[in-house]
Amino acid sequence: MEQPTPESTFVFDNTEIYMTGRKAERKLSSGKLDKLVEITPLHQSSGQWRKWVKESDLYEITKD
Repeated sequence: MEQPTPESTFVFDNTEIYMTGRKAERKLSSGKLDKLVEITPLHQSSGQWRKWVKESDLYEITKD
């Protein structure tokens, strides 16, 4: 698995995570495309799990 970089970490449900690179999408009856990204914790102390979430649900971690 690719090692994450600080520029690619996010917060989801109070856990620092990174995107695994896998994506899923489906076409809705309205014609719009529903997209999900797979995430996993950055630190093993947060557990080992993977979840599918909307990218808009992620908070990007910045250096500011």
